[in-house]
Amino acid sequence: MRRFAAWLGLSDARADDEGGVPSWHGVSTRARRLCGAAWLLVAVATFALLRWLMPLDDGLAGTAPVVIAVLLGALGLAWTERALVSAPRS
Repeated sequence: MRRFAAWLGLSDARADDEGGVPSWHGVSTRARRLCGAAWLLVAVATFALLRWLMPLDDGLAGTAPVVIAVLLGALGLAWTERALVSAPRS
């Protein structure tokens, strides 16, 4: 599983080799959990709102709210991670 995550670019294995900043570098565990919980709440609220407002037959078999909520949560979490990360000190 770790090799697959590294292949997708989801692990920190190559960050030091390429001069990049590792994921969540310098961010406390508490802040990571709060960000994850906040974006999960936003994604769930988005799903509930879209499910309530959109018709069930949206041409995508009712999957549009799920897709939009997952994309919003993932992009928001990635944006927050990059905004909070601090550069490694040499």
